[in-house]
Amino acid sequence: MQDKFEVVACGKAVIMHPRSDQGGLIRPDLTSIPIDDLPPCQAVMLTRTLEDNSMVDEFRKSALSCLPG
Repeated sequence: MQDKFEVVACGKAVIMHPRSDQGGLIRPDLTSIPIDDLPPCQAVMLTRTLEDNSMVDEFRKSALSCLPG
């Protein structure tokens, strides 16, 4: 996650981050702004077309197993 924070710190991105995981956000060059009353929303997992990292595949399987239905 720290590499993602570096992109944010450079001004090239913003991140929506779960409130339950605020511990990783402790950096003097970044801040978090709570968004209250936001309804549940969809999330998308993006990977490279020819991704061959087994950890990415395991993450995908884990995420799919958490979906309702």
